[in-house]
Amino acid sequence: MHDDVLRLRRLVDDLGTLADADAALAGPSLKVEPCDLAEIAAGVADALRPLAASNQQKLERHLEPAFVDGDPTRLSQIVLNLLTNAIKFCPPGSTIDLDVRPCGPLGTASLTVRDNGPGILPEDRPRVFERFYRSEAARPIAGSGIGLAVVAQLVRAHDGSVELIDTEVGTTIAVTFPISLQTTTR
Repeated sequence: MHDDVLRLRRLVDDLGTLADADAALAGPSLKVEPCDLAEIAAGVADALRPLAASNQQKLERHLEPAFVDGDPTRLSQIVLNLLTNAIKFCPPGSTIDLDVRPCGPLGTASLTVRDNGPGILPEDRPRVFERFYRSEAARPIAGSGIGLAVVAQLVRAHDGSVELIDTEVGTTIAVTFPISLQTTTR
């Protein structure tokens, strides 16, 4: 009974997060300011490093300053969801790479999380950003299936794009945001 209560509590919390992401897409709830995506990603990675270490995983960071106009709290949620998924689904001994950099002439900033874990089956790839979708392989692992849906919603709220990159090994998720017109630090 206790486990069921905990599972339901996580589900309610996840639904609250999804509702917040929906509200962010509507616009007014975003507190947009120029911010360094690399700095935000570093803070989240620092917070999750003990969890990765306890799972015997290596969390590597490749972070270059990349300024975007965004809500730092919502951008942190994006990084948190991507890294948490990688940590949750990768076995001990895996490496998780977090990469942030400004990108070429298009005026974008990229955020990429890649791992060398088991990856996502080709038949599941088209649905990973759907709400509540959980593949057969993911069902034994705790979760509600909204983490990547929240990522997709928050990325859209920031006028960005997110995609699952087709890889032979592991999983790679790439996010791009428009670069900030103001590139000064806070």
